[in-house]
Amino acid sequence: MSARRGPRLPLEELAPYLLELPDPPAPFDWSGVFGADRPVEIEIGFGKGLFLVNAGEARPDLHFVGVEIVRKYQLFTATRLAKRGLHNVRVACGDGRLFLRDRVAPASLHALHVYFPDPWWKKRHEKRRLFTAEFAFECARVLRPGGVLHFVTDVEDYFHMVA
Repeated sequence: MSARRGPRLPLEELAPYLLELPDPPAPFDWSGVFGADRPVEIEIGFGKGLFLVNAGEARPDLHFVGVEIVRKYQLFTATRLAKRGLHNVRVACGDGRLFLRDRVAPASLHALHVYFPDPWWKKRHEKRRLFTAEFAFECARVLRPGGVLHFVTDVEDYFHMVA
């Protein structure tokens, strides 16, 4: 680990920020996860967690869950959360599409955040693309009435495909 980022925290210190995915899959009880009943927002594909850290600090009245397919980013972000004591944020390691389908109850989310997903240009990679008709259905299913999908891309073709 570089001196710039400092030492990684032990897993026992990160545990309060890690959302473990039990088997078999079942929808989470968000008030049980966080110990309080507040609106929940999910970010799919959080990378190094910049949005989650900033949103968690700015909005202590909300709960945030991040889902990232890469374990090292889950641990990196959990370290950032632990160092700041952001107990209103949890991070999970898994496929965001499956997470919404299997672990999020209908109409249970205040908002969904998807920022700069990979467009997977090649035909043989399309199966990896996040936004599909099935994913759009899951977004609509898990958002409460009045809930918001925040989507940002810098790829014009992908924007038009999603819109």
